Amino acid sequence: MSINQVNEDWVLGLKGTLDPANEKCVATNVAAPVVIDLSGQATRDYRNSSTGHGKSMSLGEAWKYANKSYQFSADMTGTVNSMDGPWGSSVSTSRNYNIQKIK
Repeated sequence: MSINQVNEDWVLGLKGTLDPANEKCVATNVAAPVVIDLSGQATRDYRNSSTGHGKSMSLGEAWKYANKSYQFSADMTGTVNSMDGPWGSSVSTSRNYNIQKIK
């Protein structure tokens, strides 16, 4: 999967297979693999972004970080199994950076 910001726009690519036979895959009412091959771009219908700082604790270790997140609408084309797009969608992406161990 790729979500890349190019200037003010977002370019999306989603390719993969979700296989219910894989022990790391959890599936309900799905017996065969689902093959996804989509690409697209953000639209101007909806856009939101936020920045902030956070702290997290895991296995007795504490971390602090900065965060940026984006949400936007997108138009995509491609296939999901034998179904052809176009597909309307919404996308959410979040990135933590400046991660520092504090404990």
